[in-house]
Amino acid sequence: MKTAFLASALLISSMSFACPSIDGSYTCKDERDNSFEQTIIADENSVNFLQGEFSTVMKTDGKFHAFPENQSTSYKATCQDNKLTVVQHGITDRGNGATNAFMFVTENEVRDWGYVARTKGFSEYGEIAPTSITCTRDSVKLNYVGEPQISENKIQGDKDAPITLVAYLNPSSPTYKHSLILIQKMQYNFPNKIRFIHKYSRPISGAVGNLVSNYMETIAMIAPDKLGRFTDLVRSSIVRGEGPYALEKSFNYFLERNDLLSMRTRIMLKNNAGEKQSIKDSQELSNFGINGIDSFIINGNHLYVHSPVQFIENVIKQILK
Repeated sequence: MKTAFLASALLISSMSFACPSIDGSYTCKDERDNSFEQTIIADENSVNFLQGEFSTVMKTDGKFHAFPENQSTSYKATCQDNKLTVVQHGITDRGNGATNAFMFVTENEVRDWGYVARTKGFSEYGEIAPTSITCTRDSVKLNYVGEPQISENKIQGDKDAPITLVAYLNPSSPTYKHSLILIQKMQYNFPNKIRFIHKYSRPISGAVGNLVSNYMETIAMIAPDKLGRFTDLVRSSIVRGEGPYALEKSFNYFLERNDLLSMRTRIMLKNNAGEKQSIKDSQELSNFGINGIDSFIINGNHLYVHSPVQFIENVIKQILK
């Protein structure tokens, strides 16, 4: 069963989507129409709600099951009269200092992971919860009315756009969807200045996967022309089995050759303990000269931004000057 599930998840995550995709595939309308649909594709065994480290699956027997790696949450639900109803939900601590719910469903209401535990902090960016849910034996459809979504064809056809942001965002980040919303708003407000292409990227899973995604995200924002080379280095280091050290080395290589040094997400710190810890106190953040970032992680001597909503916004503002 586990092998079949993993194969299913890999198959779905390797598909190409016409619009920014988070959990499955989108059917998009005009980019300035505030509505779109998301259909979560099912195979004969399951519906894959979330991919990556934490995967939630609804078997086609109509029962809803969660299989996070740390087994600290569970869901039970039924599909009746085309309505998906969850009767139990759980919250998991992913071990990075942020406690997040990975999906919370009550009759026709869906909250995505990270939103339940952090609602107040994201009120500025609005809610991206589906307005209705329909389900069948083979699929669950989430219907949204919200922020304008970007049409990939429209973006690819805009050859005059002076800025291209190829964003490898980290789907495991609590602010993943809100980062998307923020960039989409910038694209919507400055259609002639930003050309945005979103890439769903989880080259590997677990802690190293988070590290890679954060690095790729940063490089995409500050040196997108270097992203391809970094991706090659990541792949080769994975093949050689060198792990996080080689990835960090690759990341530093790009940062040291970047002009936007003030926009780094890695800051050298005197942290002799070398322990991974989360710092959320705003005063501590300001002491390090960082403002507007909701959380970050100290790992060894380095500081990594975990949820770079404000970081992305600042980078785009700098570019637009």
